[in-house]
Amino acid sequence: ANEWLDQDGDESIAPLRVHGSGWRPRRLVAIRDLKTSESKAAKDRHHDGLLDELQLALYARAWEIAHPGDLVVAAGISLFSHHTEHMLELSSEYSASHDNLLLGTRTDITASLHRFCDEPPSPRSDHFRAWLAQRLVVALRIAAGAAAGRVHPTPSSGVCGYCPARNVCDVRMESGF
Repeated sequence: ANEWLDQDGDESIAPLRVHGSGWRPRRLVAIRDLKTSESKAAKDRHHDGLLDELQLALYARAWEIAHPGDLVVAAGISLFSHHTEHMLELSSEYSASHDNLLLGTRTDITASLHRFCDEPPSPRSDHFRAWLAQRLVVALRIAAGAAAGRVHPTPSSGVCGYCPARNVCDVRMESGF
């Protein structure tokens, strides 16, 4: 038997809220965002990737949509440097049952911070999926705000030179190239 593929798993897109849905994954997936900077410690960069950014969650959901039947059960930052470290935030639903896999440094940063909004303080569902749903809500709100014209530029000489709207922006910073 192939332990990486459950032939009896669903072939539809994973629901955001898997717990109690009856949906069963065909494959379990971990998403890593590769970084090459040493400006922060791996643990701090991983924390920022989970809680201050949207990229990991967008990658995770995009994978699930592009690959029906797959369930992202982990996401994290791999910081490549002289001391490479692979950090992964794992779903509580799957971490214990797959504790023999050498995935890198496992974290549970979202465990005490995320739950679905209609759940009690000690939910039985998966904090990782609640984190994913919350990050996607934030991304959709940002996109809706931008579409409605609510854009607040944060100019800097390092960014403005690459911005496609730099020629029409009233707050751009110019620097020599």
